[in-house]
Amino acid sequence: MESHESGPCTQQQKGQLGLGPCVGQIRFRERLSSRRSEASVGTYYPRSVASSAWTEDPDTRSLRSRLRDDIHSHRTLLFLTTRILMTTENDTTVTNDTRAPKLPDGVRTIDQVTPEQFPGCTVFVHYNGPTDQLSGVSMGMAVLDAGASPHEPHQHPEEEFMLVASGTGEIECGGSTTQVGPGSVMYCAGDTLHGILNTGDDPLTFYWSKWMAKGA
Repeated sequence: MESHESGPCTQQQKGQLGLGPCVGQIRFRERLSSRRSEASVGTYYPRSVASSAWTEDPDTRSLRSRLRDDIHSHRTLLFLTTRILMTTENDTTVTNDTRAPKLPDGVRTIDQVTPEQFPGCTVFVHYNGPTDQLSGVSMGMAVLDAGASPHEPHQHPEEEFMLVASGTGEIECGGSTTQVGPGSVMYCAGDTLHGILNTGDDPLTFYWSKWMAKGA
């Protein structure tokens, strides 16, 4: 009898061999079993022979989870960095110039002040320098477009006044927020968190002055 080892044997060959599979069937099953064993070593393995669904290896699942957390952290860092850069670009904070010449007596009209343009905000600095009694004082005017703010709520060592000349908005000072309009005045001590926002449809104009006493 000539055996066919390349595949399953026929019913006639089974009868000649007696009970049990032929050599071709045995080797076919061995190759199939070997392929299944190799597949189970990889990243994915079948849940059952009849199922086509794949289950992730536990180590791979843990790695995927860590990568997902890392991506989320990087996205959060990118968002915060972008927010900081935008805030820095739009920050119209005026720093008191303690090294400038002493402020002269007199009057400065709006025509004598060069405006500084920022997104949503125009700033006019009338005075900035020391006086006989102050190491530094600045005073000026700002015009806010609708929905604009000169900067995020901030704090600094100087005391400060803000006076609203026109428009409507809100001022945050020391943890409280107040709706403001023409004639509203804010005072805050040094290192008090404060800020102003135009909540109306028209421009909001306000004046500010902040100072630091000598020796303070």
